Amino acid sequence: MTLPPSGWHTPTEIPTLAHASLHVWRVRLNQDDYAPYLALLTPDEHQRAQRYLVASARQQFVGVRVVLRVLLAAYLQRAPDALRFAYAPNGKPMLEVASAADRAEPHSLHFNVAHSHTWGLLAFSRAAPVGVDVEQLRAEVATLELAHRYFAPSEAAALHALPRDQQHAAFFTYWTHKEACVKAIGGTLAHGLQQFTFTASDAATLHLHHTPADQPPPVAWTVTALPLSTDYAAAVASPRPSLAIQGYNVISLPYITNRFGV
Repeated sequence: MTLPPSGWHTPTEIPTLAHASLHVWRVRLNQDDYAPYLALLTPDEHQRAQRYLVASARQQFVGVRVVLRVLLAAYLQRAPDALRFAYAPNGKPMLEVASAADRAEPHSLHFNVAHSHTWGLLAFSRAAPVGVDVEQLRAEVATLELAHRYFAPSEAAALHALPRDQQHAAFFTYWTHKEACVKAIGGTLAHGLQQFTFTASDAATLHLHHTPADQPPPVAWTVTALPLSTDYAAAVASPRPSLAIQGYNVISLPYITNRFGV
């Protein structure tokens, strides 16, 4: 299952997130000046940004966090700088229940983020937890070696059976699908990517075949590849069946802050 390339739209207002839908936003990173928006971030987020020793990676983190706050604020009709995050053991952010009003009416909004070099992805659902992953197809990655280490034997064998010129991209397709599933349940690589296994109808189309015993069966999941550019692989996953995937573009931070009125 794949979101068609024509499926990315540029909205003029925050779209309605229906219970049966899953929204994914894509943003080109390093195209905005983030300085005017740094005040939206908490001291904790500034500290997390400083842990990235490479300046470009730090900029990517800041860009995704600013976009996350703006979109969450628009969905929830809250001020971006009023949002506070708690973190799962794997580092997955979630909205913190900070007030009596929040406890009385908790946020019914699940979200997840991912970034790799020039692309950031942000996924939102009201129905169930969600995970998203994006990876640049880096030539130096020893894909077959990693497949034998992290994938199920059947998946590693399927990669080996592909023509050599398809193996590299196929590895990242498997990886992003698996990582999106793991992130959806709040897990880590220690959970084992082997617990989510896929079969392939071709080098680019995967189908969820097996899930951990404590998770819904494969038919109860929505797992979708996300088209970006030819040198990236991406996927989104949620343990809820038949969610309608809708893709949106973040043109720029000024665009969404002005359009969405936050």
